[in-house]
Amino acid sequence: IYFVRPDNVIGRMPVLGGPIEDLTSVAPVLERLKIDDEFVYWTEHNATILRVPKTGGDAEIVKTISGNPVSIAAHDDELYIALPEQGAVVTVSKRTGAETQLAGQDRPVDLGVDAEHVYWINQGLPGGATGELVRAPLRKLEDAEVIRSALEDPLSLGVTADAIVWATYDRAFRLPRGGGGPQMFEAAFGEPKGVTE
Repeated sequence: IYFVRPDNVIGRMPVLGGPIEDLTSVAPVLERLKIDDEFVYWTEHNATILRVPKTGGDAEIVKTISGNPVSIAAHDDELYIALPEQGAVVTVSKRTGAETQLAGQDRPVDLGVDAEHVYWINQGLPGGATGELVRAPLRKLEDAEVIRSALEDPLSLGVTADAIVWATYDRAFRLPRGGGGPQMFEAAFGEPKGVTE
């Protein structure tokens, strides 16, 4: 399990329990974490994407980006970043830092990937049913398509083997990959930062 401790340190511990091991110190503006086979990646609300080896060490900057990155997802050589304030989703190469940006999104607040697509939630206007669930083929942001619209205050997104799930302040939704409409589960969440199943 990889997490941020209250003293702004990224730590890890075995899933079944055991000692906490510190990996690196981070700035208090850290937004979200994501791991791949080698690294822990994170976004900071100061236009920066960083990483540290999963075994620990010095943090290094992967990319300084135009905007304030929030959500982050990883797939093969690419990182996918949501920039809500700039209304953009960005692909960044892990190796070179090369960037591709899709602008014109309505506050993309969270994203995730599977073997074929990157998915994201456009929050839209707070209090209005203007949110969207969007997907694009990996490495082809320009081919994005809206697959659900009229979502009310979506905040977080999860991509699983069987479904796409998202949460609002008081509901969670599950859209089966096999077809059909979303299932809804009601509960008072507050402001969820992540959702999965």
